Amino acid sequence: MAAQLGLLADVQFADVDDGHSFHGVPRFYRDSKVKLREAARTMELQGVADIVHCGDLIDGRARESAQACVEECLAEFAAATTARVSFAIGNHDIVRIPREKLLPLLGMRNGKGYFAFDLGGETDCGVRVVVLDSFEVGMHGRPEGHRRVRLASELLRANNPNSDRNESEGLAGVEKRWVMYNGALGLEQLRWAEAECAAAATRKQRVIVVTHVPVCPRDTHFDSLAWDYKAALSVLAHSPAVVAVVSGHDHEGWYECDRTGVHHVVLPGIVELPPGQQAFAVLHASRDPASGQPALRLEPFGEAASRVGLQAGPLPTPRASIFDGLMGAGARRSASRSPLEELCVDAEPDAGASDGAAAPPPSSPEGAGEGGEDFPGLSPGRIDWSSAGLVAQDLVDFVRVDTAGEPTIQVVSAVLSLGDLLEPVYVDGRWVGPPSPHCRGHGAAAAVGSSEAAAAAKPAPSTSEATVVVNCCLPAAAVTRVVLRGNPRLQRLELPSPFWESTAATLEQLDVSGCGLAALPDDLGSLFSLTLLDASGNGLTAVPEWAGKLPALERLSLRGNPVSTGGDLLLACPALAWVDLSGCPIAEASGGTGLCGPELCRALEAMGCEVVRDE
Repeated sequence: MAAQLGLLADVQFADVDDGHSFHGVPRFYRDSKVKLREAARTMELQGVADIVHCGDLIDGRARESAQACVEECLAEFAAATTARVSFAIGNHDIVRIPREKLLPLLGMRNGKGYFAFDLGGETDCGVRVVVLDSFEVGMHGRPEGHRRVRLASELLRANNPNSDRNESEGLAGVEKRWVMYNGALGLEQLRWAEAECAAAATRKQRVIVVTHVPVCPRDTHFDSLAWDYKAALSVLAHSPAVVAVVSGHDHEGWYECDRTGVHHVVLPGIVELPPGQQAFAVLHASRDPASGQPALRLEPFGEAASRVGLQAGPLPTPRASIFDGLMGAGARRSASRSPLEELCVDAEPDAGASDGAAAPPPSSPEGAGEGGEDFPGLSPGRIDWSSAGLVAQDLVDFVRVDTAGEPTIQVVSAVLSLGDLLEPVYVDGRWVGPPSPHCRGHGAAAAVGSSEAAAAAKPAPSTSEATVVVNCCLPAAAVTRVVLRGNPRLQRLELPSPFWESTAATLEQLDVSGCGLAALPDDLGSLFSLTLLDASGNGLTAVPEWAGKLPALERLSLRGNPVSTGGDLLLACPALAWVDLSGCPIAEASGGTGLCGPELCRALEAMGCEVVRDE
C-alpha cells in the first residue's frame, strides 16, 4: 500500500544551440534531454510508479521541429523508466503545437488538458493526483479567433498597458501576472477540480495538485502567477484533502506554505541547470493499514533541495498550519493575511444568523432572478449574468471589492458562462461577492476587467456600508440579465456609463431585490429594452422619476418599499402589464401623496396592468 510519484519541470528541450532567457539566464536546450533521461533513471531506481512533468517539455525555439522534439522526449522516458508518465501543459508546449495535436501526443484523448489519477493505480496508497491546465484561457494553442483566445486578448489589453504583452513594465505586485506567457484555469476546470477534491476526501485520500503556472503569489515572483490565482487558491483552501501544489514555470524554484496550510513547491527549471546538475523530487506515499490515513514524504534531489530550500520530510496530513518537515534554509511560510480575509465574518450557514442581518428578500416575480444552485455561505445573495450574442463557453471575470477606508481589491474570480451563473469566488472558507447577509460592513461586486473603468470608479463611501461597482468590459457581449439579489447590506449601486452604454439595447431583466437600496441610479432610465425590474425589499420612498422613460418595461416589483409618492409615473409606462405594490404606502388609501391608494390601482388596471397589493 505504498507508491512513489516523480516530479520534474521545464525540460524545454530543443535541438538548438544554448541560449538565454529574457532575463539573461543561460539555457542548455540539448543537455536538458540528458537530464530528463538521468532523472527518469533515478526515479526508476526509486521504484516510482508515476511521473508527472509539470509543463514545458519543449522550448518555443524548437519551432518547426517542435513535434519531433516532443517525440524524442517521450522516447527518453520510455527507455529510462517503466513508470506511467503524465504531463501538465506548459506555455512553450502550446506555442508551437496546436492543442488538438499536442493533447493526444501526450496521452490526453478527451480533448481536455486536465485530468486526475490515483497514485500507484490499485495499490491504494491514499493519494489522488490532480493535474490542471494553466492555459484553459490563454493566448496560445488555439486558433486566433477562438473564444478563449479572444477573451485572453481582451483581458491582457485591459490589464497590461504595454504594447508587448510579454512585458510587465509599469505593473506592480500581483498585477505583474498580466503577461502573455501566463493564463487562467477558468471556472469549468475549477469546478471539476473542486469535485475531484471533494470525492478524494470521501475516500480518505490526500490530493497533490500539479500545475504549470504557480497559483500562490510570492514576493519578486508575481510575473509567474496564474491570472485567476485567487479563485484557484480558494478552491484548494476549501478542501481539507489538498496537501500540496507542485508547479514549474518559474525556473528559479521556491517553496512556500500558504496560511491555509497548503504547501506550494515550484521546481527549478531543468533547462537552466548547467550540465551535471539535476532538479526533481519524489513523493513517497503510503496508507496506514490501521487508521486508513495516508502518510506522505517529499524527497527533493539536487537543486530541488538547495534552490527551493526543501529538506526531505513528511507532508502533514491533514493540513497543518506550520510545515514542520520541509522548513529548509530557503523556505518560508506566508505570514501575511489575505486582504479578502477581513471582508466576510464567519457565520452560521443559515441566512438569518448574523446579528443585524436583514431577512431574506421577498420572492421575485415569476421569471426574475432564476439561476443555478446555491453555494455555502452565499444564501440568499448571488450574482447572475446572462448574455446573448456570446459564443464563449466561459469568460474570466473579476470580483471588485470596495470597503470603507481601504483600497480597492481586484482579483480574478470566476467565469461568465453563456446563459449560466457567475459564481462568486470562494475565499478563506466562504463565498465572496456578492456579500451574504453575514458580511458586516463590506461589499463585493462583479467587474469585468477594465483598468480604465476601475480607475474612473468613484471611491468607496465613508460610511461602514457597502457599495457595488460594476465595471464592464465584455468582448462582443450583450448582457441580457443582471441579478444582484439578496445583498441587504448594500446602500448604493453605482454602474458606470460604459456599462449602460454597452447594455442599453440588450439588458432585459434587472434584479436588485433585497439590497437595502435607498435609490436607484438615474442611468436605469436609458435601458429602453428593460422588460423586468425587481426592486422589492429595498428602501425606496418614491417611484423613480425615470420609470416612465422605459418603453419596454412590462413587470415591476416595488414590494416591501416605503414608496409613498410618484404613482402618476407608473401610468406613464406604456407596456406595464404587472406591478407589485404589496407593502407600499402608495397602494393604501391614506398612505401616499398624489395619485395613490384605490384610485391609483384602478387607473393602472384600466390601462390593462395587473396590480398586486395587500388586501
